[in-house]
Amino acid sequence: MLTPLLQSLVEIGLLKEFENGIITGLRRSNLFIKVLPATETLNTTNQFTLDLLDQISLPWLIYRPTCTNLSLPSKKSTLSSEVDQHFQGGIYRK
Repeated sequence: MLTPLLQSLVEIGLLKEFENGIITGLRRSNLFIKVLPATETLNTTNQFTLDLLDQISLPWLIYRPTCTNLSLPSKKSTLSSEVDQHFQGGIYRK
């Protein structure tokens, strides 16, 4: 039931999916990250809201504060190199 919802959010561009994005020992799990505009200026935030958030009636002030940090499920968990590259130079904090 959750998978179709996640996939629909990936399709409209609000989530980015990384297959095998979290690595814990031999176990690998997919990682879904909420998408943020590349920079947070008035223009990019307004465009992001118009293009994406308005589709699900979610205001920027509610969406933004909940997607700046990533908590891993275990101290032994690591991120795949693809996820690390996504975070490099972006507006996310690790």
